[in-house]
Amino acid sequence: MPDNQVQVRRVAAHYGISLIVLNVVAAVQVGFVVALLARSESTSVAGVLTDPAYSAFRWIVPLGITTGAAAGVLLIVPTLRWVARGDVPTAGQSRHAVRTPLRHTISHLVMWLVFGFALALLTHDTDRDITVLIVVGTVFGAVTTAGTGYLLTERALRPVAALASATAPRTRPESSVLTRLIGTWLVCTAIPVAAITLIVVVHATGTPLKIEAPIELPILIVSAIALATGLRGTILVARSVSEPVREVSSAMTEIEDGRTDVAVPVYDASEIGTLQRGFNSMAAGLAERERLRDLFGRHVGAQVASRALEESDFPRGDVRYAAVLFIDLVGSTSFAVDHPPERVAEALNEFLAIVVETVDDNHGFINKFEGDAALAIFGAPQPIDDPATAALRAARNLRVALQALDSMDFGIGVAAGQVFAGDIGAKTRYEYTVIGEPVNCAARLSDLAKTEPSRVLVAADVVDVAAADEAEQWHGTGHVTLRGLAAPTAVATLAGSTTGRERAE
Repeated sequence: MPDNQVQVRRVAAHYGISLIVLNVVAAVQVGFVVALLARSESTSVAGVLTDPAYSAFRWIVPLGITTGAAAGVLLIVPTLRWVARGDVPTAGQSRHAVRTPLRHTISHLVMWLVFGFALALLTHDTDRDITVLIVVGTVFGAVTTAGTGYLLTERALRPVAALASATAPRTRPESSVLTRLIGTWLVCTAIPVAAITLIVVVHATGTPLKIEAPIELPILIVSAIALATGLRGTILVARSVSEPVREVSSAMTEIEDGRTDVAVPVYDASEIGTLQRGFNSMAAGLAERERLRDLFGRHVGAQVASRALEESDFPRGDVRYAAVLFIDLVGSTSFAVDHPPERVAEALNEFLAIVVETVDDNHGFINKFEGDAALAIFGAPQPIDDPATAALRAARNLRVALQALDSMDFGIGVAAGQVFAGDIGAKTRYEYTVIGEPVNCAARLSDLAKTEPSRVLVAADVVDVAAADEAEQWHGTGHVTLRGLAAPTAVATLAGSTTGRERAE
């Protein structure tokens, strides 16, 4: 069975149960009030409701329950139809759906008042006291139905209201939290207290009717009804506020745990609905921010992205000790000539994926890709304990990992020293980079490494400052004169793979 039909069945069942309970409770309460008030007058209900009123009383209550249920069904059926079909509601259908609780309340209030006053009309020729009793009972039943009916139907129709609000968001509150609280106060406190006051005043003044019987029992009856309806109304109005707030609170906990694809259903037209929409807007903004942060990190590196988000002053930079690893492919130009562009891009992505993973595993930072080459930094922008050791270990791991790429050869160079690490550019466009002799040295060494059996050449001073267990993996090969540098540079390569020759450029 489709999900929308399952949802329709659940809503219909919840709504139907609410209708039955609401009308039965209202009918019982009307009968209870009339019966007990009649006993306070030392007579019976049958005596109060003389023929033909007594016969009318026996069928008017079932008729009220049936009519109330039918009215509720007529109100909800148009909405359930488009929900069952899975249609996107029109603006009119959305308005009808979200206003159903209010229309239900008005219809039931009018219905119970009409039935009650019709019954009072049938008894007006018998005794004025009898008519008053029926009016009092009817008013209490109508008010109870209206007061609790809105809260019951609003709760039952929340899934439908959420669908309607998603299509046509409500811009004005139809029943604010303050209105609900005031309404509950009227039903549970103001009207019962007014009734008690009225009974006392009428008993004391004899106007508009004279009450000979004691008034203690009527006052107790009204007080008991006030307590019962007050408890029920308070629970309903409290749940109408606490449940959506609890949903928002639970969703906030999910966001704190790292989930950003979180949203709460918007089914309330009051300030609660504003809170729900505001939370969803905030969650969507956080999700978008995380998406942009992820994209930003993918393009400039997670470390640079975090640095840019945490610090707002530009440009920034400082001089620090860092190790630099430069890796360049061999024969990429001829490979591009012999293969279609998509195959070239695929091969470069395979190569760079290995480079990125290996550098990340050794706490380095990919500063930039330069075509078929990559520049990695160890010690910037985030400082690490031993940049030299990390760079040498990354070079060894890269050599092993890249051997799986049979179609490509490479050269790796590593150098270390004082560099400027920071932002370079203009006010509208900055790029994080490193500048200094170690960068140039690593690039020159990667060129020479392309003809080295190990495919790795490093500056010997990097090995000198590295940890002992890493330094023993390397062996000096002499000195080379690198282009752009006046003094010869002592170099080293992996132990057991050197040629023993000095190279000059």
